[in-house]
Amino acid sequence: MIYYEKFSIKGREKLKEIQREFDWSIEQLDWLIACIGFESQFKPRARNKISKATGLIQFMPLTAEYLGTTIDALLEMEDYEQLEYVKRYYIRSIFPRKVRCPFTGSPNKIADSGSVYCCAVYGG
Repeated sequence: MIYYEKFSIKGREKLKEIQREFDWSIEQLDWLIACIGFESQFKPRARNKISKATGLIQFMPLTAEYLGTTIDALLEMEDYEQLEYVKRYYIRSIFPRKVRCPFTGSPNKIADSGSVYCCAVYGG
């Protein structure tokens, strides 16, 4: 897995949990990890000074509230704690709405790294 070492041991365990729960391949998990790297450089305390987007995938304030937290709470979380909200975000963005991948048209599938990134940026 790419950049796996950028996460704490508990963060790595959480990534494996996400992979199992989503039935993702290692390659699909790598796409999520790459997205996290692009968005936050793997820093759970990353915050955009203008938009206030915060955390591993740069949660916006309303998105954080939708997920049952706040950007200030996210700012205080370790990577493994924040990965729970990353998981919740992807569950709510992809699976219940039967979102179609913008690249393949297939439902509920993360077909490539662009799909993971589009979901993070546009919410599925």
